[in-house]
Amino acid sequence: MRKLTHELLQMVRLVGLMEKDQVCCGDVTVPQCVVLQELLHGERKVTDLAAFAGVSPSAMTRLLDGLVRKKWVDRVQAEGDRRKVMIRLTPTGKTRAEHLRELTENGVGVVLSHIPEEKRESVVESIALLHKAVGLALEQGFSCCGNRGEHVEK
Repeated sequence: MRKLTHELLQMVRLVGLMEKDQVCCGDVTVPQCVVLQELLHGERKVTDLAAFAGVSPSAMTRLLDGLVRKKWVDRVQAEGDRRKVMIRLTPTGKTRAEHLRELTENGVGVVLSHIPEEKRESVVESIALLHKAVGLALEQGFSCCGNRGEHVEK
């Protein structure tokens, strides 16, 4: 268990270093990059994007304000429910998001190139299993400090 804990913490640290300046590809922040690529799958509600990105709806609204100013996304009223606002890529935003996805995939390819070819598929499967397990644990109220809302003193 200690080895896994150590490896996970090191991975988190390295990913943090990759995002250290919080800018991805020039004028796009890492959170904007993530949202733009998610919108390639189709339009989304603000609350769904916030949940996906792990931020509050108000933080997502501020992030989207910047993307609207850049003319990369539009806010549109949902069909049949004028109260619901959907976020979708503009044609310019779609082009930008596709370019960012390509750059992201190239970056992942560079990382994978440092893993022996015969082990790559098992690494991808293991990451997918870990991702699912963390998601399930979070749904059940997992927190590194004990139960949610409970502060553990040492």
